[in-house]
Amino acid sequence: ASLIQSSDLVQLSKALATVYSLLFSTESVINQIGDLYNIVRPTPEKRKRRLHIHFFPGKRHGATHGGRTPSIYTQNDEELSVKEALAILEEKEFSPEPVTFWQKVDGINQFFKTDQSIYALKAAVIAGIFAVLFYAPVTHNWFNSYAMQASLLAAMVAFERTLGLSLIMFATQVIASGLGTITGLIILEIFHNVGGYGYNPYGVCILAALYSLPLQYILYEKPRLFVFGLLALASCGSIIIHEIVFVNVIRIPFDSPALQTGKAFVALVTALGLVLVFQLFILRTPARRILRLAMGELVRSTLAYTTVHQAYVRAALPDDPKKAAPVAALRRVEQELAQRENQIIRDMLGISGLIIAAAAEPSSVPWRPHIPHRLLQANGLLIDRLQEARIALGHEPFDPFIMENMIKTLWPYQRQAHLTAKISLYLSATSLLSKSPLPRDTVITDQYLQDFIEDAGIISSRLAATERGATAVKEDSFTRFWFFILCIGDIPRHLSQIESVCKEMFGTLEDDPKMK
Repeated sequence: ASLIQSSDLVQLSKALATVYSLLFSTESVINQIGDLYNIVRPTPEKRKRRLHIHFFPGKRHGATHGGRTPSIYTQNDEELSVKEALAILEEKEFSPEPVTFWQKVDGINQFFKTDQSIYALKAAVIAGIFAVLFYAPVTHNWFNSYAMQASLLAAMVAFERTLGLSLIMFATQVIASGLGTITGLIILEIFHNVGGYGYNPYGVCILAALYSLPLQYILYEKPRLFVFGLLALASCGSIIIHEIVFVNVIRIPFDSPALQTGKAFVALVTALGLVLVFQLFILRTPARRILRLAMGELVRSTLAYTTVHQAYVRAALPDDPKKAAPVAALRRVEQELAQRENQIIRDMLGISGLIIAAAAEPSSVPWRPHIPHRLLQANGLLIDRLQEARIALGHEPFDPFIMENMIKTLWPYQRQAHLTAKISLYLSATSLLSKSPLPRDTVITDQYLQDFIEDAGIISSRLAATERGATAVKEDSFTRFWFFILCIGDIPRHLSQIESVCKEMFGTLEDDPKMK
C-alpha cells in the first residue's frame, strides 16, 4: 500500500509544479529580457549608411530550396511539418512526396470551399450589385438621387464572415450613420442662406472640423470603435458634400437637407437588407458552425504539436543514453515547438471573437457560452504544461547518472503519457469536426500517473541514499527532470476537460440513438 494518500499526492504534485513553474518561468523571462537587450542595444560602431536596401531577404537568410530540409545549424522561422521535424531528430534526410496534378486540383477546390473564399465571393457579388445599379440606365438616376454610393461602404462594413458578426455590426451601423447624418443635417440648416451662399462653406467647414476631432481621436486611439468613427464621419461628409456640390458649385435644384437625410436612411436600410439576405439565404455561414470547426482545428493543431513534442522528448530523454540526438537538432525542433505554441495561442484568440458572434445569432438551441470557454481554458493549460515540459528539458544534455538510473527506469511511464495524450486529442478533434459522440469510458486514467510520481519519488529517495546519488539530486538535471514529471502528470486533467466538452456537446456513444 502507498504511504501517501492519493489526494495528498495530487496536492503535493500541484504544489511542486507551481514552485517549479515559477522558477523556470522566471529564468525564461530573464533570458528573454537578456536577448531583447542584445537586440535593441546600440552598436558601438557608427553605421556608415543609414539607409539599407535588401533584395530577396528570404534567399539571404537560407530559405529552403527544392523541398529539402534546412540545416539544423541555422536559425530560421520557416515552419516545419511533423514528418520533417521527426526526420531532423532522427538525423535523416527529408524529401517531401511530389504533389500530383489531381492533388493540386483538389487543393484549389478545397480553397474555394473555405469560409474565407465564400466570404470574398459574396462581398464581390454585393459590390457587383451596386455597380449594376449605378451603370444600368433604369436605376442610374435613382441610385444617384439616394446617394447609394455611401451605402456601399455601409454594406461592406456590415458584411462579415458570419451572421452573428453582421448582426452586431447592424447596431453600430444604425447608431454611427444616424449620428453622422443628423449632424450633417444640423450643420447644413445652421448655415443655409448665410453670407450669400446656399450653404456657407466656411461655417460648414469649421463645424465639420470640430465634429470630426473626437471621431479622429476614436479612429487613431480606440481600435475597437474604429468602425463607429469611420461611419460617423462618412455619413456626415456624404450629406454635406452632396448638398454643397449641387447647390453651391453646380447650382441646380437639389433635395433639401431634410429630404436628403430621409433618403440616406432609406439607402442604409437597403444596404443592410441586402447584407441580411446574403447572410440568411445565400451560402449561409453561421457562427456556431464556424466556431465548432475552429475548435476542432484547434484541438487538431494541439495534436500535431503533441506529436512533435513527443518526438522531442524521445530524442532528449532516450531509453538508451547513447541514442541522444545532437544538440543542434534539439535546438531546431525546440524553435519549431515555440512557433507552434505561438500559433495555437493566436488561434485561441481568434476563437474568442467567434464566441461573441455565436452568442449574437438567433437559434432554436439555447446558447451555452461556458462550453467553448471551458475548451479554450483546458487547451490553453495543456499547452502551458507542454511548454513548461519543453523548457524543463531544454537542449542541454542530462547527467549520465540521472539518465541511467532514473530516466531510463521511468521511460515506460513517459511513453504511456504521450500515447494517451495523442489518442485523447485525436478522439476529441474527430468528435468536434464530425459532430460524433465520444465513448463514455476513454483511455485517460490517473492511476498510472500516480504510479509515475510515486515511483519517481521512491527512486529519488534511493538515489539520495547513495554518495553519488546524493550529489546528483542536487544538480540541475535532477530538478529539470522532476519538473518535467510534474508537467506531464498534470496533462490528463486537461485532456479530461476537453473530452467532457465534447461529451456535453454531442453526448456519449452509449446514449446515441443512432446506435442499434
